[in-house]
Amino acid sequence: MKNLRAFKLFLFMILVSLCEKAWSYPDFIRHGYTNCMTCHVSPTGGGALTQYGREISQDALSTWSYKGEGNLLHGAIDPKKMPSWISAIGGDLRGLRVHVKSKDYSDDKWQYMQGDIEAGVILGAIRAHATVGRVENENEAGKFDLRKYYLMASIDKEHFLRVGKFQPVSGLNISEHTSANKESIGAEPLNTSYSAEFSWANENWNYWVTGFTPTNDPYTSNVDRGIYQNIAYNFSNHYKVGLSQGIAASTDHERTHYGAFAMLGFTKKFYSLLEANFIENKEIDNKLQGVSFYSKIAYEIHKGLIPFLNLELNRPDWHNRNTGNDETSQENKIGLGLQFFPRPHFEIQTVWARIQKSSPETIWADEAYLYLHYYL
Repeated sequence: MKNLRAFKLFLFMILVSLCEKAWSYPDFIRHGYTNCMTCHVSPTGGGALTQYGREISQDALSTWSYKGEGNLLHGAIDPKKMPSWISAIGGDLRGLRVHVKSKDYSDDKWQYMQGDIEAGVILGAIRAHATVGRVENENEAGKFDLRKYYLMASIDKEHFLRVGKFQPVSGLNISEHTSANKESIGAEPLNTSYSAEFSWANENWNYWVTGFTPTNDPYTSNVDRGIYQNIAYNFSNHYKVGLSQGIAASTDHERTHYGAFAMLGFTKKFYSLLEANFIENKEIDNKLQGVSFYSKIAYEIHKGLIPFLNLELNRPDWHNRNTGNDETSQENKIGLGLQFFPRPHFEIQTVWARIQKSSPETIWADEAYLYLHYYL
């Protein structure tokens, strides 16, 4: 029974990690886009799209489209007629159908995940952005809230300051937030914090550092104060490699991680994403050292139709694999998926994965999900 409860919790954490899939595609390295701000207002990606980002999502991702369909409300609003003081308007609606089956457990359900509206205004050299929406998880039945907000100032064309309530980013800002790799370093998408961020981005280099403290919102699991910093270098406009480091602590624990990541655009159709982290968790009378690894290999067989292979390894304590403790249990995952962008504003993704969890005995499970995403 203990193993079954642990496995149910493990599956629930997978579902929660899907609840806010940031619309951010480092996969675009294959098209020569090396900086997040090419398509997003945020220097570290995710969230509101720039007008250029909307055009690229139509031209580079969508299988079919008509002229201007990628614009707000499918082109019903002409961006040239928008007031100049509006920096962005958008929103997301997400849902998930998931099926999980193991030897002792089976579940099949539809889950509403997120409904958001985001808007931003330009106040001289400062941009103000806010996101109002509703998410659901184990602790929150779902209510509308001011979930994210920030002020961002451009020091010059390469340097930016941002303060507010948003998610600190470490390593890859991937769209597939089912990753145990992200959970292991405390960078799950629901972990919004009160944050202050400095970023620098030029033609070849990116650097960002973020300090954060918890918000105590019911839909976030973050209780830590800490700092993340990342540096990345791109070359040939299709390859980007970087290093990340972070430390986060609360009253009873401290977590440090050191990571490396890469975005490799071998061709315009074939690409790979990689991230590995060394993690050290310290508690009052215990210290764990472990590793996590994430990889994605994908090939666009037709415009907007992208099959992919995911591989993840997560060992929080490499000294003792099978202790019966969820904090030290090993998780391995291999999955096959398909992303489909039929038209601007729509994304469909289906994935099957084989998951192994050891805590202390080995438990195998099959997971399949259908993910639907619509953005304004």
